[in-house]
Amino acid sequence: MPSSSYKMLTVLDLYSAEMPVWTVEAIATQLHCSVATAYRYVGNLCAAGLLTRVTGGSYVLGARIVQLELLMREVDPIAAIGRPLIGALVAQTGCDVLLSNVYGDQLVNVLHERGSEMLPISFVRGRPHPMFRGAMAKAILAFMKRSRILRIYKSHADEIAVAGLGDSWIAFWRALQVSRKRGYAESLGELDQGVVGLAAPVFNGPDVLGSIGLALSEERLKLMNAAHLASLVVDCAAQLSRGVESIAHPKTAVIKPQSS
Repeated sequence: MPSSSYKMLTVLDLYSAEMPVWTVEAIATQLHCSVATAYRYVGNLCAAGLLTRVTGGSYVLGARIVQLELLMREVDPIAAIGRPLIGALVAQTGCDVLLSNVYGDQLVNVLHERGSEMLPISFVRGRPHPMFRGAMAKAILAFMKRSRILRIYKSHADEIAVAGLGDSWIAFWRALQVSRKRGYAESLGELDQGVVGLAAPVFNGPDVLGSIGLALSEERLKLMNAAHLASLVVDCAAQLSRGVESIAHPKTAVIKPQSS
Protein backbone atom coordinates (compact mmCIF):
# COMPACT_ATOMS: atom_id res chain seq x y z
CA MET A 1 0.00 0.00 0.00
CA PRO A 2 1.43 3.45 -0.92
CA SER A 3 2.73 5.53 1.99
CA SER A 4 1.15 8.84 2.99
CA SER A 5 4.25 10.62 1.65
CA TYR A 6 3.74 9.00 -1.73
CA LYS A 7 0.07 9.99 -1.73
CA MET A 8 1.04 13.55 -0.85
CA LEU A 9 3.38 13.73 -3.83
CA THR A 10 0.58 12.61 -6.16
CA VAL A 11 -0.86 16.10 -5.65
CA LEU A 12 1.90 17.32 -7.96
CA ASP A 13 0.72 14.90 -10.66
CA LEU A 14 -2.55 16.84 -10.86
CA TYR A 15 -0.84 19.90 -12.30
CA SER A 16 -0.70 20.24 -16.07
CA ALA A 17 -0.74 22.87 -18.81
CA GLU A 18 -4.52 22.50 -18.89
CA MET A 19 -4.95 22.63 -15.09
CA PRO A 20 -2.18 24.82 -13.57
CA VAL A 21 -4.26 26.04 -10.59
CA TRP A 22 -5.97 23.87 -7.95
CA THR A 23 -8.02 24.42 -4.80
CA VAL A 24 -7.79 22.15 -1.79
CA GLU A 25 -11.37 21.02 -2.31
CA ALA A 26 -10.67 20.05 -5.92
CA ILE A 27 -7.53 18.20 -4.86
CA ALA A 28 -9.52 16.26 -2.22
CA THR A 29 -12.13 15.31 -4.81
CA GLN A 30 -9.55 14.22 -7.37
CA LEU A 31 -7.51 12.16 -4.88
CA HIS A 32 -10.59 10.69 -3.14
CA CYS A 33 -9.43 11.89 0.26
CA SER A 34 -10.89 14.17 2.95
CA VAL A 35 -10.52 17.93 2.73
CA ALA A 36 -8.55 17.82 6.00
CA THR A 37 -6.09 15.36 4.46
CA ALA A 38 -5.79 17.49 1.32
CA TYR A 39 -5.06 20.56 3.49
CA ARG A 40 -2.30 18.61 5.24
CA TYR A 41 -0.78 17.54 1.93
CA VAL A 42 -0.92 21.07 0.53
CA GLY A 43 0.52 22.57 3.71
CA ASN A 44 3.49 20.23 3.64
CA LEU A 45 4.10 20.85 -0.06
CA CYS A 46 3.95 24.63 0.49
CA ALA A 47 6.45 24.31 3.34
CA ALA A 48 8.78 22.46 0.99
CA GLY A 49 8.39 25.14 -1.69
CA LEU A 50 6.74 22.74 -4.12
CA LEU A 51 3.41 24.62 -4.06
CA THR A 52 2.57 28.29 -3.58
CA ARG A 53 -0.73 29.80 -2.40
CA VAL A 54 -2.23 32.51 -4.62
CA THR A 55 -5.23 34.82 -4.33
CA GLY A 56 -8.54 33.09 -3.73
CA GLY A 57 -7.16 30.14 -1.80
CA SER A 58 -5.80 28.37 -4.86
CA TYR A 59 -2.39 26.80 -5.29
CA VAL A 60 0.16 26.74 -8.11
CA LEU A 61 3.50 25.01 -8.49
CA GLY A 62 6.21 26.52 -6.31
CA ALA A 63 9.63 28.03 -6.91
CA ARG A 64 11.42 24.99 -5.48
CA ILE A 65 10.51 23.11 -8.67
CA VAL A 66 12.35 25.71 -10.75
CA GLN A 67 15.35 25.32 -8.47
CA LEU A 68 15.28 21.56 -8.85
CA GLU A 69 14.96 21.90 -12.62
CA LEU A 70 18.10 24.05 -12.72
CA LEU A 71 19.90 21.53 -10.52
CA MET A 72 18.87 18.72 -12.87
CA ARG A 73 20.22 20.63 -15.84
CA GLU A 74 23.53 21.42 -14.14
CA VAL A 75 24.47 18.33 -12.17
CA ASP A 76 22.33 15.35 -13.22
CA PRO A 77 25.05 12.71 -13.81
CA ILE A 78 22.99 10.72 -16.32
CA ALA A 79 22.35 13.82 -18.40
CA ALA A 80 26.03 14.77 -18.13
CA ILE A 81 27.02 11.40 -19.57
CA GLY A 82 24.21 11.41 -22.11
CA ARG A 83 24.75 14.87 -23.63
CA PRO A 84 28.02 14.16 -25.47
CA LEU A 85 26.74 10.78 -26.65
CA ILE A 86 23.51 12.31 -27.93
CA GLY A 87 25.41 15.21 -29.50
CA ALA A 88 27.65 12.78 -31.34
CA LEU A 89 24.63 10.83 -32.61
CA VAL A 90 22.97 14.03 -33.85
CA ALA A 91 26.20 14.97 -35.65
CA GLN A 92 26.45 11.52 -37.25
CA THR A 93 22.86 11.34 -38.46
CA GLY A 94 21.41 14.84 -38.63
CA CYS A 95 18.37 13.47 -36.81
CA ASP A 96 16.66 14.54 -33.60
CA VAL A 97 17.80 12.46 -30.62
CA LEU A 98 15.98 12.15 -27.30
CA LEU A 99 16.67 10.52 -23.95
CA SER A 100 13.78 9.32 -21.79
CA ASN A 101 13.56 8.12 -18.20
CA VAL A 102 10.89 5.81 -16.83
CA TYR A 103 9.53 5.88 -13.28
CA GLY A 104 6.61 3.72 -12.25
CA ASP A 105 4.25 3.74 -15.20
CA GLN A 106 5.39 7.18 -16.35
CA LEU A 107 7.77 8.10 -19.14
CA VAL A 108 9.38 11.54 -19.53
CA ASN A 109 11.85 12.84 -22.10
CA VAL A 110 14.72 14.44 -20.19
CA LEU A 111 17.05 15.45 -23.05
CA HIS A 112 16.33 16.50 -26.63
CA GLU A 113 18.89 17.57 -29.21
CA ARG A 114 17.54 18.94 -32.47
CA GLY A 115 18.69 17.62 -35.83
CA SER A 116 18.60 19.41 -39.17
CA GLU A 117 14.92 18.86 -39.98
CA MET A 118 13.21 20.81 -37.18
CA LEU A 119 10.62 18.07 -36.82
CA PRO A 120 7.25 18.72 -35.16
CA ILE A 121 8.06 16.73 -32.01
CA SER A 122 5.14 16.92 -29.56
CA PHE A 123 6.69 15.20 -26.56
CA VAL A 124 9.63 17.48 -25.89
CA ARG A 125 11.76 17.60 -22.75
CA GLY A 126 9.66 17.43 -19.60
CA ARG A 127 6.36 16.54 -21.23
CA PRO A 128 4.99 13.12 -20.15
CA HIS A 129 5.29 10.62 -23.00
CA PRO A 130 2.59 8.04 -23.84
CA MET A 131 3.59 4.72 -22.30
CA PHE A 132 2.26 2.57 -25.14
CA ARG A 133 2.94 4.58 -28.29
CA GLY A 134 6.19 5.47 -30.00
CA ALA A 135 9.52 3.72 -30.33
CA MET A 136 10.94 5.09 -27.07
CA ALA A 137 8.12 3.65 -24.99
CA LYS A 138 8.17 0.28 -26.75
CA ALA A 139 11.94 -0.01 -26.36
CA ILE A 140 11.51 0.33 -22.60
CA LEU A 141 8.54 -2.02 -22.28
CA ALA A 142 10.18 -4.75 -24.34
CA PHE A 143 13.15 -5.00 -22.00
CA MET A 144 11.38 -4.84 -18.66
CA LYS A 145 11.16 -7.91 -16.48
CA ARG A 146 8.21 -10.14 -17.31
CA SER A 147 6.59 -9.65 -13.91
CA ARG A 148 6.63 -5.88 -14.32
CA ILE A 149 5.23 -6.06 -17.85
CA LEU A 150 2.40 -8.27 -16.59
CA ARG A 151 1.59 -5.81 -13.82
CA ILE A 152 1.51 -2.96 -16.33
CA TYR A 153 -0.73 -4.97 -18.64
CA LYS A 154 -3.22 -5.69 -15.87
CA SER A 155 -3.43 -1.99 -15.02
CA HIS A 156 -3.58 -0.68 -18.60
CA ALA A 157 -5.12 -3.42 -20.76
CA ASP A 158 -7.57 -1.06 -22.45
CA GLU A 159 -4.88 1.51 -23.32
CA ILE A 160 -2.64 -1.24 -24.68
CA ALA A 161 -5.41 -2.53 -26.94
CA VAL A 162 -6.17 0.97 -28.23
CA ALA A 163 -2.46 1.46 -28.99
CA GLY A 164 -2.52 -1.68 -31.14
CA LEU A 165 -0.14 -3.66 -28.95
CA GLY A 166 -2.50 -6.56 -28.34
CA ASP A 167 -5.97 -7.29 -27.00
CA SER A 168 -4.72 -9.99 -24.61
CA TRP A 169 -1.73 -10.55 -22.35
CA ILE A 170 -0.23 -13.10 -24.74
CA ALA A 171 -0.67 -10.79 -27.75
CA PHE A 172 0.96 -7.92 -25.85
CA TRP A 173 3.87 -10.10 -24.72
CA ARG A 174 4.47 -11.37 -28.25
CA ALA A 175 4.37 -7.85 -29.69
CA LEU A 176 7.08 -6.76 -27.26
CA GLN A 177 9.23 -9.79 -28.04
CA VAL A 178 9.60 -8.57 -31.63
CA SER A 179 11.44 -5.47 -30.39
CA ARG A 180 13.35 -7.40 -27.72
CA LYS A 181 14.69 -9.92 -30.24
CA ARG A 182 15.69 -7.13 -32.62
CA GLY A 183 17.34 -5.08 -29.89
CA TYR A 184 15.42 -1.90 -30.66
CA ALA A 185 11.91 -0.62 -31.34
CA GLU A 186 10.52 1.37 -34.23
CA SER A 187 7.44 3.43 -34.93
CA LEU A 188 5.91 5.39 -37.78
CA GLY A 189 3.65 8.33 -37.14
CA GLU A 190 2.49 7.02 -33.76
CA LEU A 191 3.16 10.31 -31.96
CA ASP A 192 3.61 12.86 -34.75
CA GLN A 193 2.45 12.48 -38.34
CA GLY A 194 5.20 11.51 -40.76
CA VAL A 195 7.83 11.09 -38.04
CA VAL A 196 9.75 7.81 -37.81
CA GLY A 197 11.18 6.67 -34.50
CA LEU A 198 14.00 4.23 -33.71
CA ALA A 199 14.86 3.60 -30.05
CA ALA A 200 16.95 1.33 -27.84
CA PRO A 201 16.83 0.72 -24.08
CA VAL A 202 19.20 2.23 -21.53
CA PHE A 203 19.93 0.05 -18.50
CA ASN A 204 20.82 0.62 -14.89
CA GLY A 205 22.35 -2.75 -14.13
CA PRO A 206 19.69 -5.37 -14.95
CA ASP A 207 16.82 -2.85 -14.93
CA VAL A 208 15.60 -0.60 -17.72
CA LEU A 209 16.27 3.05 -16.88
CA GLY A 210 14.91 4.62 -20.05
CA SER A 211 15.64 4.75 -23.76
CA ILE A 212 17.44 6.72 -26.42
CA GLY A 213 15.39 7.52 -29.49
CA LEU A 214 16.21 8.88 -32.91
CA ALA A 215 13.50 10.75 -34.86
CA LEU A 216 13.45 11.63 -38.54
CA SER A 217 10.97 12.18 -41.35
CA GLU A 218 9.81 9.42 -43.68
CA GLU A 219 11.40 11.33 -46.55
CA ARG A 220 14.78 11.43 -44.84
CA LEU A 221 14.59 7.75 -43.98
CA LYS A 222 14.26 6.91 -47.69
CA LEU A 223 17.67 8.47 -48.23
CA MET A 224 19.35 6.64 -45.36
CA ASN A 225 20.13 3.09 -44.30
CA ALA A 226 17.56 2.21 -41.63
CA ALA A 227 19.55 -0.76 -40.34
CA HIS A 228 22.65 1.41 -39.91
CA LEU A 229 20.65 4.07 -38.07
CA ALA A 230 19.25 1.42 -35.75
CA SER A 231 22.74 0.08 -35.02
CA LEU A 232 23.92 3.60 -34.14
CA VAL A 233 21.03 4.04 -31.70
CA VAL A 234 21.68 0.64 -30.10
CA ASP A 235 25.38 1.46 -29.72
CA CYS A 236 24.63 4.88 -28.22
CA ALA A 237 22.24 3.33 -25.69
CA ALA A 238 24.83 0.69 -24.79
CA GLN A 239 27.48 3.36 -24.21
CA LEU A 240 25.12 5.31 -21.96
CA SER A 241 24.27 2.14 -20.03
CA ARG A 242 27.97 1.62 -19.36
CA GLY A 243 28.26 5.24 -18.34
CA VAL A 244 25.36 4.89 -15.90
CA GLU A 245 27.15 1.93 -14.34
CA SER A 246 30.18 4.17 -13.79
CA ILE A 247 28.07 6.46 -11.57
CA ALA A 248 27.79 3.64 -9.04
CA HIS A 249 31.50 2.87 -9.47
CA PRO A 250 33.23 6.28 -9.53
CA LYS A 251 36.65 4.86 -10.31
CA THR A 252 35.35 3.62 -13.65
CA ALA A 253 36.03 6.06 -16.48
CA VAL A 254 32.99 7.75 -18.01
CA ILE A 255 32.31 6.42 -21.50
CA LYS A 256 33.00 8.97 -24.20
CA PRO A 257 31.43 8.94 -27.67
CA GLN A 258 33.25 6.81 -30.18
CA SER A 259 34.40 8.38 -33.43
CA SER A 260 32.51 7.25 -36.51
